[in-house]
Amino acid sequence: MKALREAGTILLLGAAFALASCASRPPVETARPVPGITLPPLTEAPGAMAINQGLNADEMLWHLRVALNVAALACQDAAHATVASQYNAMLDRHKTALAAAYDAEVARFRQQYGAAWQDAFDHHQTRLYNLFADPRATRGLCDQALAIGEQMNGAAPVPLATFAGTALARIEQPFLATRPLAMGVPPGATPLGTPHPAP
Repeated sequence: MKALREAGTILLLGAAFALASCASRPPVETARPVPGITLPPLTEAPGAMAINQGLNADEMLWHLRVALNVAALACQDAAHATVASQYNAMLDRHKTALAAAYDAEVARFRQQYGAAWQDAFDHHQTRLYNLFADPRATRGLCDQALAIGEQMNGAAPVPLATFAGTALARIEQPFLATRPLAMGVPPGATPLGTPHPAP
């Protein structure tokens, strides 16, 4: 849990930087290229976010947490006043699952990049935060975060293993809608709103 708290603090600061630097323009990738490391493209086709593809259930939960973290910082209007408190409640209620999600994300990078995993992981997290900090999609992000936060903190238990993929697909929708031809899903691409299946 110490590692999760430390990662959360670092990523929260990273998100704040991304949001502040992208207030008047689409976000850009700010992480420096890592020699010898090639990360997947940000998008592989209209209608799909490659950065969220090929993840297991734990990794999808971590990516969802990143999106909700950005929303907690960005959604400050009256209509979304509870997004930040919902996010904090979600962190407490699902801390065990989130710790496992963080460990799974780190394990993926350790396996794929070996000794260079930390640089690759940090680079990936910056890209992920910058994607979700796109101001063109903030309203939609806030709407989805509000609804998802209510579900994750509701009285009925949430089956995170299946919920994370569905929620992540919902979070993606406003971002995909900002891209040319985003609504035209080519063969093989993930349709909007389709839950991301775990491998």
